Amino acid sequence: PIPVGLIGPALAEWTRMVVRLEAAKTLSTVDDAALYQYCCLFAETEAILVAHRTNVALVDKLQLVIDKLKDGDQIVEAIAQLVQLKKLEVKSTAQLRQGHMALRQYLVELGMTPAARGRVKVPDGPETAADPFAEFDTPPNKSPSPS
Repeated sequence: PIPVGLIGPALAEWTRMVVRLEAAKTLSTVDDAALYQYCCLFAETEAILVAHRTNVALVDKLQLVIDKLKDGDQIVEAIAQLVQLKKLEVKSTAQLRQGHMALRQYLVELGMTPAARGRVKVPDGPETAADPFAEFDTPPNKSPSPS
């Protein structure tokens, strides 16, 4: 079942990953916590990426404004904003890198990378476990009683 509170990109990634894991025959209910964490991290990383792209666009826009300004005070204010955006860009780049590495670790855990798939063993069909108590269904051989 879909975890409560999973919305937006995290929910979309959950749905996408469940389909992939089912197709790979590796979906297991015990992996729900790892899959949930992966989906939340995926959504957070996507949000950082959107903010990063927005900051880059603002930096470009501010640079154009600075080029057109003649007033010294406005230039100083624009440069201060540009410096703040550059700091945000550096921070978001580091967060993105960390997020992508963590996502990769989850994908390995879920068997969704080429190397991880080589380690995943999928049964060919439904397995019927041998009854460990079958030997007790038949009586033991009777041996002659000692006299």
